[in-house]
Amino acid sequence: MLTETGMSFSTAFSAASSTHRAAVAVHIVLVVLVGAALTACGRPATEDDCNKVVEKNVEVQLKKMNITDPSAIESEKGRIRASLKDSIKQCVGRRVTDGMMRCVEQSKTPEDLDKCTR
Repeated sequence: MLTETGMSFSTAFSAASSTHRAAVAVHIVLVVLVGAALTACGRPATEDDCNKVVEKNVEVQLKKMNITDPSAIESEKGRIRASLKDSIKQCVGRRVTDGMMRCVEQSKTPEDLDKCTR
């Protein structure tokens, strides 16, 4: 199966360590979320909230790289979630707002997602 750019998924995933860039981007969003949450009102983040942030970030990062196959996206979400298990644990209990989580869910691009955590 090919991406929208005509690349095979194996090529797309290995090219220029794209999954590493996605993992770094997800980690940065979690760090920003944790930092922003320290001063925010709201409620404690659940593990589900933290996983939603990770999954949305993976989704928008892969779509930005023209990787849109749902099974490839789900596979990468699981891989990144597992690699960031400790970061996700640190995220749990931090303050989030319902507005922040709605913003995350509605994000279509990495830039949209970045705005949610600022």
